[in-house]
Amino acid sequence: MERKFLYHKFFHSLASSLVNPFMPIFALRLRASSIEIGAVSTFPSLLNIYGQLLWGSIGTLARNRKSLMLLGGLIYASFYLLIAHAATPQELILLLTIQSFFFSAFVTYYLELLSLNLPRYKRGSALGKLNVAASLGSFFGNLAGGWILHEYGFIPAIFYFSTFFTILGLMFLSKTEYYTTSPKRMKMFKEALKNKRLTYFLFVMCCFDFVSSLPGPFFSIYLVTNLNGTLFDLALLGIIGIVVGGLFYDSWGWVVDFLGRRATMIGTLVPITLTPLVYFLAGDVVPIYLYTFISSLSWAGFNLATSAYLFDIVRRDLSLVEIALFNTLTGTASSIAPLIGGAIVENFGIRAAFLLSFLLRLLVILPFLRLRETKGPIKEKILRGSGEETKEILRNTYLIYSSLLTRMGSRGSRLRRRLKVTRVFS
Repeated sequence: MERKFLYHKFFHSLASSLVNPFMPIFALRLRASSIEIGAVSTFPSLLNIYGQLLWGSIGTLARNRKSLMLLGGLIYASFYLLIAHAATPQELILLLTIQSFFFSAFVTYYLELLSLNLPRYKRGSALGKLNVAASLGSFFGNLAGGWILHEYGFIPAIFYFSTFFTILGLMFLSKTEYYTTSPKRMKMFKEALKNKRLTYFLFVMCCFDFVSSLPGPFFSIYLVTNLNGTLFDLALLGIIGIVVGGLFYDSWGWVVDFLGRRATMIGTLVPITLTPLVYFLAGDVVPIYLYTFISSLSWAGFNLATSAYLFDIVRRDLSLVEIALFNTLTGTASSIAPLIGGAIVENFGIRAAFLLSFLLRLLVILPFLRLRETKGPIKEKILRGSGEETKEILRNTYLIYSSLLTRMGSRGSRLRRRLKVTRVFS
């Protein structure tokens, strides 16, 4: 993995974490209604999702996609300068929506660039390093953004910093090589659907993203309204997730490469599935703090494995179209789910949404068992056996987490040996 990708990931995450987590509060400061606050995230998300389809189609006709990627990133960064001076909620929603459209151009071509540059046999490790860089950027961005807002409020300078760091990240990305296939060889989305492994994985992930996002916005609401949590608790839980991801991404990359993408996905699904049940049973915030470490650890491994699996199954000459199609459909499932979850909460209460999400997550584990491994025969011999689904899920869970802890232990031992050597020679 080239360091240019790592530097870009760090500065891009730093820039977005300075302001994006606090955008609903900015909308509230502009006297936005509840519906307008919801629109601040919904409209930009939807345009970002479907914009990738459009840019994927344009990319099949463009010979220099690197220029399109950088142009989209520059326009995206410059919109922070306009957002800083938004005077009404409607103006803020409009600017964020247009910004997300150009961001979708950047994301579409960036993912293709990433898929073409990832080492084939160490994709998990490479993605782990990328996510470590992103976690560091998000950590410092959240801290800096929170401190600036606490001391000075929503001053325009915080948006200017986001523009600066985004462009700084693009400067590193501009130095990478972007080799693409000839437009004559590119085909459209109908051809992409002929990839049977992609279509099945797409079906599985759409189902999973839907059931996972069903109670999504209501976890934080339930924490504050029912478990006597505070806004500080919400911020601290978010920081715990970032720190845990940053500490374990590198080791997860090794697990994903050594034991396989499918095995890691199945093994991490068990703790992820239990998350809404923990909220359903919790009487205060203490169990949430304890389980946030486990769930954040599991999400880090699951997201790493799904990304590596996707990059494995897309075809090189159709990677631009197939990745755009995957992101569009899974993003649509994630966007629709909170609306249905809101209807369930309105009629049956938040706890009913948690219970339903838990039961549906249990069912969705089963389609993951039919995925074909992409990382070679080692995992097939270790992880396939009796064919009994429950035993296979539990066996995967045990092997994945024991391997992760073993890897972390070996890294710690090497670090201690280095420290001892340093003391001897100092």
